[in-house]
Amino acid sequence: MMMADVVLDVDLLEKCDRKLRRREYFKHNKRLHRQQDREERESLLREVQELKQKIQRFSQRAVARESNEETTTMLSWRDMALALGDGFRTTAAQHEALKAQVAEYKVLRAMMQAWVATNAAVTTRLDGNVATWRDTTLMVHPASRQLGKEWIMKRMYHHTDEWFQFHGFPAIDANETVDRYLDFEFADGEYIGIYRDQVEIDSTLDDCVEYMHATMLTLRCYIPQYSPSIPMLLDQEAGNTRQYVLVTPSNEYVNVLTGEFRTKNRCVIVIRQIVDDEACVGGRHQRQRSRMQWLDIHEIPGSNGRRLKFRIATHMSQSFTPEDGVIPLEVDALDFGISLTTCPEYLQESRFKSTFQRNLSQSITDHAY
Repeated sequence: MMMADVVLDVDLLEKCDRKLRRREYFKHNKRLHRQQDREERESLLREVQELKQKIQRFSQRAVARESNEETTTMLSWRDMALALGDGFRTTAAQHEALKAQVAEYKVLRAMMQAWVATNAAVTTRLDGNVATWRDTTLMVHPASRQLGKEWIMKRMYHHTDEWFQFHGFPAIDANETVDRYLDFEFADGEYIGIYRDQVEIDSTLDDCVEYMHATMLTLRCYIPQYSPSIPMLLDQEAGNTRQYVLVTPSNEYVNVLTGEFRTKNRCVIVIRQIVDDEACVGGRHQRQRSRMQWLDIHEIPGSNGRRLKFRIATHMSQSFTPEDGVIPLEVDALDFGISLTTCPEYLQESRFKSTFQRNLSQSITDHAY
């Protein structure tokens, strides 16, 4: 019994001690607040006294001018009050505008943090099973949308040399040739097309860049059934980026974002399909395919800017819909004019691959490079 009483007394003492500390804390805060209030009141009283002294001086000057019949050059108190009132209202309006802008920036920061978190991973095999390959997104909010475009393009540009090295290209100044290569990786019922090439051409950097943009949709993106007569749903330039949105006759949704990065003797153009675009909702229900491409153009030293080395690395996926997944190969092949109807299933992949290679080689020959 006596031990229990001791424990009970200790608990009670601890509770009392906590209560006393809490009271002391609140008393301390109240003392601080009272001290701050006193200091603020004293400061305001000093300001009042200073203003009274200024008013007295101005009044004495006004009386002196009137007694000497001088021309009044100072504004009246009414005019001064009106001017000060206008200034106050202007300042208050600017303050409210800044508060609204800060709130908007906070929302934008939160949106971009979430966006970057879902798009930041770098992958080596860009297939339909990798979230950052399929789930590249742009928001509808204007500021975050432009930041998203710049981030996607700059990130691709940052990895340019790494990706060419990954695809087996030698150093740009190496005296080595790179054979044209087109292959398809089939896995889990879908393919990824991989294309690379390197050529030397007689052209200026400006002319070559202009040609790249002129053939962007016809050859660079290799859009099946594309024609310049297809109406553009969006063709928008912003800074060094440009976005193309269209739907082909076979109902393939194309939403391509491009970015151009120029230095003195080099130009890199990066291209990527935007799979999920909040401003263009059509792509959520239509077929589309992932695209990712680097175009790298260098002036060859000693050529006086008249000869270039051009290299390209491209990835393109089988068509799919975000809702239903990958489109069957025999249906997808029809987009490229390849019929697999009479082909045995075990030969369809090789037939598609060989026919696609032949058609692409002819297309490149027709366009020179």
